[in-house]
Amino acid sequence: SYPGGVSSFRGVHYTMHHTGRGTKQKKVLLLITNGVDRHSKHTNYEELLRSVQQTEAVLYVVMLPGHPDERNRWEKARQQLLKLAQVTGGQAYFPISIDQVRATCGEIARDIRSQYILAYYSTNRARDSRFRTVRVEVKSPQGSGRLIVRTRAGYNKGLTE
Repeated sequence: SYPGGVSSFRGVHYTMHHTGRGTKQKKVLLLITNGVDRHSKHTNYEELLRSVQQTEAVLYVVMLPGHPDERNRWEKARQQLLKLAQVTGGQAYFPISIDQVRATCGEIARDIRSQYILAYYSTNRARDSRFRTVRVEVKSPQGSGRLIVRTRAGYNKGLTE
């Protein structure tokens, strides 16, 4: 087995919730990792997935190639990190060289600078913390290029008020 490793699930869990205490509207976490969680004894993937859905932060993941001896673990981690990024409205990237990592970080920075924050008040007044699905549709102005919309799938009403 490849030596070393990190408690990436525990770290993401803590950091996503810590960013929620911030006063800025836009909250972003950039995670650069090999993706394989080795030491998160108190945070499993399913708990982490539920947890990040309850935060307001957006997760961007840059996953570096894993050790060749751990291809199966690396592929599983890739799928897990992709899902984590998607449920927060973020994105996951999988560069294979240092030059690609630099370019990816530049792309993420441009993406963050071009985001808009949308808000609305639900007509459903129940404060039961059930997950509420949200869908955002955008119509491109005539003559402009295709717009890309990345959003969360929804929110937990009782947890965001």
